[in-house]
Amino acid sequence: MLTNNQRITINGRVLPYVQSVEIVSSRNNFTDTCEIKINNRIPGSNQKISDLIELGSEVVVQLGYEPELVEEFRGYVSQVIPELTCVIRCEDEAYLYKRESVGEDTVVKKTNIVNMMTEVLENLGAVSAPIPVAGADSDVQMIQGTIAGRTLNIFIHNSNIGDWKISKTSTIIDVIAELQDKFRLYCYFRGRDLIIDANADQTPKRVVRAHFQRNVPVGQSSFNFKQSQADRIVVKATNITRAGVVQEVYAFYEGTPQRIRFTRVKPTSGSINEFNIGGQTDFSISDLQHLARRRLEALSFTGCDGSITIYGQPSARHGDICQVIDDVVPEKNANYAIVEVRKRFGVGIGYRQELLLGITLG
Repeated sequence: MLTNNQRITINGRVLPYVQSVEIVSSRNNFTDTCEIKINNRIPGSNQKISDLIELGSEVVVQLGYEPELVEEFRGYVSQVIPELTCVIRCEDEAYLYKRESVGEDTVVKKTNIVNMMTEVLENLGAVSAPIPVAGADSDVQMIQGTIAGRTLNIFIHNSNIGDWKISKTSTIIDVIAELQDKFRLYCYFRGRDLIIDANADQTPKRVVRAHFQRNVPVGQSSFNFKQSQADRIVVKATNITRAGVVQEVYAFYEGTPQRIRFTRVKPTSGSINEFNIGGQTDFSISDLQHLARRRLEALSFTGCDGSITIYGQPSARHGDICQVIDDVVPEKNANYAIVEVRKRFGVGIGYRQELLLGITLG
């Protein structure tokens, strides 16, 4: 029988056995979070756990089955709630960069992501020239900056974004959040490295098996099939050139098998999801198609709209692949992208991973 194992340190101090841990890591939410619950009383002492923990303290969470431990979270204490059961809330590397403003109003014309982020880092501190990433496609580059004495590597899958305005009160996190919201870029930290667009993530993908008759606890999954054509979403990308010409591109799924089609004329049916490129920029039609495709693939896909729960190991991350096997309902059998991972550990919980699944992979 497997025995749960845990080691949680805050500023190098090991916590006694905790009541529960919940870690949420998602490609859709920029910041990974961890919530730790522990009895606040220290036996034989008038002090409380909450009295000993400062905001900003470094946290390392290791979980596993005896005798193994796997690092599941590394970050910083963002909040301490000193109730009878102390609640310690933590955030990943994003915690550090939410506190440094750009400090200068900036307008970048006819730019791309690499140039815009280089401008941001130059306002914050030293920055290296963009360099291609070995083994990646030609659009993946890395830039490096120093923020508050800390080195930050940023991996970017580059694309044109038009004119961009940056407020002096914005943090680097604010800038990335706007990129993510407007263009549906998946932005997140991998350890201490910042990824802008999942296509820039060079971390090897792992395959995690979810076998309904073996490692999927009964009644803990909500597996629902999803077809891209059922959404009937049409993405409309609009740009105004410097000559004042309005350019429009529509992107939608069509045919069997489903493929993305682009037109310059509004389709006769479908729900329009529209976004505009900022300022007046001489974008090419292919630039607009690239951005429209990215947004459509984020909004509408064929795969799983739901989650599947497995035991705690092997450890999964968003971006990994879930191989689903069901001996009773073989129609489920396929590989799916893992969009979000919610890990739970503790008394009455055991050690579980809830995997939010997305697109079917070939």
